[in-house]
Amino acid sequence: MKEEQEYSSGHVHENEQLLLQQLGGPETAAYQAFTQVYHRYYQLLYQYIFPFAHRSALETQEVIQVVFVKLWLKRDMLSGVRYFRPYLFRMARNAAMDLYRQQRHRDKYEQLSAHNRDEQTWQTENELALKEYHHTAQQAIMQLPERRRMIFLLRTVSDLSLDEIAQQLSLSKDVVKKQLYLSVAFIKQQLSEKGGIIFFLFTILFSYVAASLW
Repeated sequence: MKEEQEYSSGHVHENEQLLLQQLGGPETAAYQAFTQVYHRYYQLLYQYIFPFAHRSALETQEVIQVVFVKLWLKRDMLSGVRYFRPYLFRMARNAAMDLYRQQRHRDKYEQLSAHNRDEQTWQTENELALKEYHHTAQQAIMQLPERRRMIFLLRTVSDLSLDEIAQQLSLSKDVVKKQLYLSVAFIKQQLSEKGGIIFFLFTILFSYVAASLW
């Protein structure tokens, strides 16, 4: 039994090393390896991050998105990682802690704003609406097909150009444009059901993304 466990552990380690080598290789093989890593570790990361993310499914998914985008951008440096799983989980924990710090700053700001609540009622209402829109936008992003979601995040989170995204994913620029256009259209459609001034602000934001298509 012990020998079987050692063999299984060694086999998993060898397989991880092969995936890391493929991630640092040609773009097509890299994307295939990335897809395997994504499907293999998504649920494990979800279970690991969930307690750190205040048991919020939305915050957990947000952290996982950040982790996999960073992993893709750092793929050329992964061949030197000896034990990938601890490395990935440490990256996830750091991302969760970053989110926690951001929330603390936001909570502190909201506490200070509470002292002027009577004068800033409209602002508080808009902040609540903004949170609701952010929640809706995050849900819409998670509904995008995997590659389309990757393209959208590389453009909006990592601020890569269309040419850089095309090079990263071994796609033509026209394909990247089309996928990004479909992403923006879908998310805007989801947000449009909310209406109001916040939708107008989100429209301006997505207009910036759409403007880069031309």
